[in-house]
This record gives sequence, structure tokens and C-alpha cells, in this order.
Amino acid sequence: MGINKIVNLIQQGSLQEAFKEIEDQLTGSFNLSESVSRQDYIALKKLRRSVKSFLSKSKKSKRGKGQIPVIRVIGRLIPPSINYPWLIGQESQLSASSPFNVQEDPIIKKREAALIQIANTQHQPFKEDLAALAYAIDEEDIPILFFGEVGAGKTFLAKEIHKISKRKNLKFVTVNCAGINETNIFANLFGAEKGSFTGSIGELKGMIREAEGGTLFIDEIDKAPKEIRYHLMTFIDTKEFYPLGRSTPRKANVRLIVGTNRDLKLLVQKGEFEEDLFSRIIGRMVYVPPLRQRSEDIPLFINTIINEYNGKNKIPVAIEKEALAYLINYSWPQNVRQLNYYLLLRFGDCKRVGTNVLTLDLIKQKPPETIAVNSSNDFSGFEEMMKIYLQKWETENGKYLSDFVEPVVAKIYLEDYGPHLNQSKKYEEASKILGMSGERRADSTLYKQYLKYEEIKKKFS
Repeated sequence: MGINKIVNLIQQGSLQEAFKEIEDQLTGSFNLSESVSRQDYIALKKLRRSVKSFLSKSKKSKRGKGQIPVIRVIGRLIPPSINYPWLIGQESQLSASSPFNVQEDPIIKKREAALIQIANTQHQPFKEDLAALAYAIDEEDIPILFFGEVGAGKTFLAKEIHKISKRKNLKFVTVNCAGINETNIFANLFGAEKGSFTGSIGELKGMIREAEGGTLFIDEIDKAPKEIRYHLMTFIDTKEFYPLGRSTPRKANVRLIVGTNRDLKLLVQKGEFEEDLFSRIIGRMVYVPPLRQRSEDIPLFINTIINEYNGKNKIPVAIEKEALAYLINYSWPQNVRQLNYYLLLRFGDCKRVGTNVLTLDLIKQKPPETIAVNSSNDFSGFEEMMKIYLQKWETENGKYLSDFVEPVVAKIYLEDYGPHLNQSKKYEEASKILGMSGERRADSTLYKQYLKYEEIKKKFS
């Protein structure tokens, strides 16, 4: 890094040149989970703010009289303490070489606190990464890459970043490249013109256009076909893309966040991922550690899960001390997602056997390793989840099948199923596929069930 060059330029009074050098260096890639890279990035961001502020207040020439002193940022940045009893923090340690003092940006400090609170973490290395990430939120032309295991919270963090960014009032759209078959992914992501493929009657908008003005999160990008990755490179460079069947490009203004659970650098070395695309998406990389590396966070997550559960149920649940120790010491290979899923299942079991305390004996009867999460072959897991919602169902809500299951299925069918199919075709085939009539469209059983979905979601989210 050329931090020393910038310092010299500032001390010579060449602030315009220093500012340009800072901007040039910030276009590079920074691994915010690597201490030296993170420290350099934060130093540059602080210097940028300080120099920009000085330039805006001063009408001095490019080489004014005297030297302009500079503050140096030393050591790792420690995020400021948050006013919560469970969070321990320290103030940032700065060393000034002169009175040219860098003032902390209150917006950045607020975002640091928000990210650490959102991530529910006491894990110091992760807190440091999140503190650095706070500086990257408004760098909207530079992608953020989250690297972490399945269930570690990549999608959750991407969504929360959107919520505290300038784009928070616009859409957050997620595309999981592993969850869409190769035939559909191009049209699903980039859109398709009317008549561009068999059965296409109307235009398909595509996820990029859906996210216009907001944030697009592309998860498991390594699972995307090579053709898709090639088109993504063009989009990152130009903000332009070509829908299927269209000869002229469209433009889109979206913030791009990317996720992967594989080491992309290693994949590049093995020739399994394009180096050009890797260099474009690694602008600001953050490692999301698995739960087993931050076991101190497990009680925090359990606390959140219990509070949410108790807020929606008449009989509150509790956890025996020995059971909590077991949960803290378990490795949770599928991370936060597995912890949340497992506890909801076990709370349902408690209700069924007439207790409100999750004990160690109950856990040992059905330990975490016996329950898989997020597997298309996990029918027992699907059955358990249906059981949870059935046990929570109250008769005043209506009938479980017609007032819960069918609206959810109708939503999935109309919004997510067969993205290459137009809506008219879906309504026509609804009876054959779902056993739910789509005749008379807006007056159909399918549409009426679809309209119930948002109300159900509010009750059970």
C-alpha cells in the first residue's frame, strides 16, 4: 500500500494529489477479514474523509505554504462499545503525529454499532470485520463478497446492509444460483423478451430489473453456469445486460452483493472460476465465521430465538442450564440456520409432551445431528416443520389446509415456480399441477388463496 506516499503528499501540502491517490487506492480490492488489508482500508477511508473536509474548507493552492500534518491510524480498529449488557468493546486506538486530527464519522460509528448488534456477536475478529464493513456500505460501485459456510448468515447480513444503506427504501432481491436450474437461470436473472422461448407469451422482467434502485444479492455465485458468469462481468463493468431475445442492452442501477461458501481463489487456481470475474467481485471481501468458531455467540442467538418464540406463543419456553451447555458445545455444522431450526423443532416437542422447559434429556432423545437442514431430500425435516406450524395453529385463524398451506403454495407457485412461464400459462395449468383452480384468473381460487399469503406471513414471521 502507498499510505506513506499519501502522507508525504499531505505533509507537502499537495492535498489534491493526495486525494486523487487515496481515490485510486480505494478502487483496489481489500480483504476486510485480513488484519493488514483491513487496517489499510480503514486508514485510507479516514484519510479520505479528513482530506476532503480540509479541501472543502480551504481555498489554498495545490502547494500552499507550510506543511499539513496528518494523523496516522495504528493497530487494528476496535469498534466502539455498544450500550448492551452482553457486549464488551473498546474504543478505537488512534495515534496522532500532529494536531491534524481525524474526526470519527458519526454515520460510520452508527453503522458499526448497528452491524455488530445485527450480527449478534461478541467474537472480536468478526466485530473488527464488521467495523470495517461499515465504511464500505456507501461504496455502491464496488461489490461486497461474503465468504462463509452454508447457514452462517450471508443472506441475512446482505439484507441488513441494504436496510442501513441509502437504498433501504427500495427493493432487496436475492438470487440463489444453486436453487435455479441451468435452463431457467438466465431468464430469471437477466429477463426475457416476449416470444424469446417456447411457451413465452409475455415479457419476463428478471431479477436485475426487479432490483432497480435497490440491492441485488447473488448467492452461491460459483454454482452459476459459465455463460451467466460471463454476462455478470459485463454487468459489473457497465451496468448493462442483455435479456434473452433482446439485441440491445438494458441498464440497471443496483448495488451488488455476492455470496459463496467456497474458496473462489482456490477455484481460480484450479481453473474452475474465472479470474476476471473474481477480480471484479472481491472488491470488499468479508469472511462470515461459522458458529463453531464463535461459540460465545451461541447464547446470544438462543436468547434471540427464545424471545421471538415466546413473543408469539402463549406459554413461554425456557432451557435447562445443562441443556444450554450442550448446545454451546455442539459444533453446529449448518450454523445459525441449523440452531434456529433445531430449537423451533424442540420447542414444539416440549409443547407436545406438556413441558415448557427444554432439558438435556429431551435433547439427547433427538440430538441436533439427527436433523438435517435445507436438504431437498430431507422429507422428515419438512414433515417436522409442517408439524411445528400445525401445533402453533389456532382455530380462530381458520382451517390449517385452506387458510395456511394453500396460500403458501399459491404464493410459491405464482411468484417462484417456473420463472420461464408466463402468468397466463400458470393460471391455465394450476388445476392440473396444484389441484387448485385458476379459471377466471382474478376471481379464481388460486388468486384468492394467494391474497391470503401476506396476512399469514405477518402472523408467523
